[in-house]
Amino acid sequence: MYQEQQLGAFERAFHLQDEIIIENVHASFEDGVLTVILQKDPSKIKYPQEVPVS
Repeated sequence: MYQEQQLGAFERAFHLQDEIIIENVHASFEDGVLTVILQKDPSKIKYPQEVPVS
């Protein structure tokens, strides 16, 4: 069995995109599974553009 960290506390940092609403970031740790919920601000999302090719 491979264990990434020794038993005890650990810390990890992430760089978030500009579209993420930092005030609405939620995380939970349950049964050994870390779940992180990141909400995007719809006004900052850049949607892909279609370019017609002929």
